[in-house]
Amino acid sequence: MTIQKLNQLSEALNRMMKPELMKLARQYNKVVKIEGLQKMKKKDILLELLANYKVVHKIWSGETVVELPTRKGKGETKKATTEDINKLIKEKDVLNKKLLKSDGAERTALFKQVRELDKRISKIM
Repeated sequence: MTIQKLNQLSEALNRMMKPELMKLARQYNKVVKIEGLQKMKKKDILLELLANYKVVHKIWSGETVVELPTRKGKGETKKATTEDINKLIKEKDVLNKKLLKSDGAERTALFKQVRELDKRISKIM
């Protein structure tokens, strides 16, 4: 690699914001391990990347393609069918009928159950 390419790479790295540098450093991290990458400051990351500029230039220019692992999102919510929704609504109706006939502590427990069913129904719909 010539000095001109090294200067070009150095200038490009200096212009990058820290999130872009972190992305490049993570790709570089797949080839050569950098210890404590998350805790490093921007200048420290620049020094680490320029220390092995040949590999970084190949990654930066696109010659070497390194795929980053995708983050797993929260589990997708299961879509309920109309049968499931109808079952929950029927269960809620039964609890409401019991609620009208009950008194005292039993009544508060039934209120809680009805509220929970309302929350589940609203999440599903």
